[in-house]
Amino acid sequence: MKQIELESIAAYLEVIKQQKESNFDEENFQEFLFRGQTTDAPLLPKICRLEARGDKLQAERQVLKEFKRTNPLLIKEHWPLDDWDYLALGQDDFITNIEIMDPFEVPSMKIVRPRVIKQRINNQSGLFSISSSKEILENRSINEIDSYDEKLIKIKVPSEKLLEIRTDLNSMGINAFSIFPELEGLCNYLQWLYFK
Repeated sequence: MKQIELESIAAYLEVIKQQKESNFDEENFQEFLFRGQTTDAPLLPKICRLEARGDKLQAERQVLKEFKRTNPLLIKEHWPLDDWDYLALGQDDFITNIEIMDPFEVPSMKIVRPRVIKQRINNQSGLFSISSSKEILENRSINEIDSYDEKLIKIKVPSEKLLEIRTDLNSMGINAFSIFPELEGLCNYLQWLYFK
């Protein structure tokens, strides 16, 4: 995995531009995916960052079952059609035809483009990764999978530059509320705007 430290939005955009040009020259027309983290930690799926009470795979299935059973009124407006939609609602190499695959039977880590069933997925051009049962049990991060590691670029931002970068992003209309267009995103944005 390539690592870069950047101190501005302009420097970030230049890196992305260079990568796109390089990929275009190599006739690699794959999309770019972006994932932000507040800590320098492995790119693990959420289930691998949690400690299950008992069998992790059974806990994963039980969480989905309980999510579907206990929240029908909260999710009714989103019209979930299948387990993929429920997994997308639960989300704080592309599978493009997800209807033919059971989310619990994925053979290896995939990037999934869910149906746009809530505004947050739309605003973020939302994607999520889904790991195989074996990868979950091994706590494998995305950069430990060869087909992904060679494509990853880790961009670190010095903490003293965060306020400046957030201010620049906000001037372009990118902030907590535009990315998370729900009540929590609005509250986070207003807190950032009016408090230190």
